[in-house]
Amino acid sequence: MVGESFIEKAKLDKWYGIVLYIGILAAATSVMQGADLLSRKNLLGFGAGCIFIGLSFFMALKREHTLHQEGVLYRDIIKHSWITIPILLLGLFLIIFFGIKIFNQLS
Repeated sequence: MVGESFIEKAKLDKWYGIVLYIGILAAATSVMQGADLLSRKNLLGFGAGCIFIGLSFFMALKREHTLHQEGVLYRDIIKHSWITIPILLLGLFLIIFFGIKIFNQLS
């Protein structure tokens, strides 16, 4: 694409790109020294779940081409395979499991 903005280059225009970066930030903050508002292992597990979900959607991203009178049109579609589905399910499990633990820790 010509003239891509920073948001498009960093893949922040899709929700799964944002989830991937949230996971990276959560995992990075869990290994840093500092005040322990949240348990580090719970934050690392939540971050790993976000990373797995983001990666599974990036792996499942396919480009579909169709012929048209003016040329070739394309669009991005999500098509999960037998590899991306277990990664997605693992990520969902980690987010739910550690999300509940984080929620219980805060209350």
